[in-house]
Amino acid sequence: MLTIGMPRALVHYDCGDVWVKFFETLGAAVAVSPETAKDIVDIGVSLSVEDACLPVKVYLGHAAYMAKRCDYLFVPRLVSLEQRTYMCPKFLGLPDMVRAALRDSVRLIDPTIDLSKSARAMTQAVVRAASFLSKDPARSLSVWRTCSRAAAVCSTEADGRRKAVDCEEAAGLRIGVLSHPYIIIDRVLSMGLVDRLREMGASAILPESVLQDAVEPHLAELGRHIFWTHEKRIYGAGMAMASDPSISGIIIVQAFGCGPGSMIYDLFTRKCRRRSAVPVLNLSIDEHTGEAGIVTRLEAFVDMLTRAERGCM
Repeated sequence: MLTIGMPRALVHYDCGDVWVKFFETLGAAVAVSPETAKDIVDIGVSLSVEDACLPVKVYLGHAAYMAKRCDYLFVPRLVSLEQRTYMCPKFLGLPDMVRAALRDSVRLIDPTIDLSKSARAMTQAVVRAASFLSKDPARSLSVWRTCSRAAAVCSTEADGRRKAVDCEEAAGLRIGVLSHPYIIIDRVLSMGLVDRLREMGASAILPESVLQDAVEPHLAELGRHIFWTHEKRIYGAGMAMASDPSISGIIIVQAFGCGPGSMIYDLFTRKCRRRSAVPVLNLSIDEHTGEAGIVTRLEAFVDMLTRAERGCM
């Protein structure tokens, strides 16, 4: 049985679950790398170029970890998931960066997913990815449709659970956290920010918790098209949070050197200052960021918000 390895970073948080189910249904064993640890970060940093952002370095660390533990490494070239909107340029170059870093130590499954051109691009990507396991395109596509439908149902149920959690935690401070999913979900990259906020008596509201109906008006009001998938969602959700009187403050967590992020977070901060009095804390992370400094700034921010809620400021 073939073993397909998946790095637990970057694209895994966008579509990893559906691909795991897809390959397993076709008969492969799927091995996902463990959660990020310091040794994985160190390996990734050693394999990366200086100007790569920390999430890319961590991805290379996960890829290196899996290289000797699988027959193939799944590294899709994620170009676009919708019309006129694209992923970060580093997503486009992931297979090339992995090959440059790992040389010939592992074979890659690297389908190109570019839905900006046509819906058929997904069909071609699925057939190519499955060619290592099945020579029957019709079966591969049938399995993919089944897995995609199941993933959509799980996503809807997860949305419901997130809303329920938001309601349960609404008694304390509600703080919006704007970040890419591959940063905030990774406890090492985010330094456990969500858990730390909970320990301080606050609940974290993520962009994924904001309904699309609340996001769209702010994107339309901007009057220009945001061309990056994650950043479009982050901006719209951030403006929705800033307009919500139940949100006490907003924390931005961005990777140092992130091009699209630096532009959108700056745009959001300027728009937010003009239209809302909600306090905003901006945290930038890289491999040199100290945990103590992040914790100190979080504690000070939460303390300030708590005092403001009590009318002490």
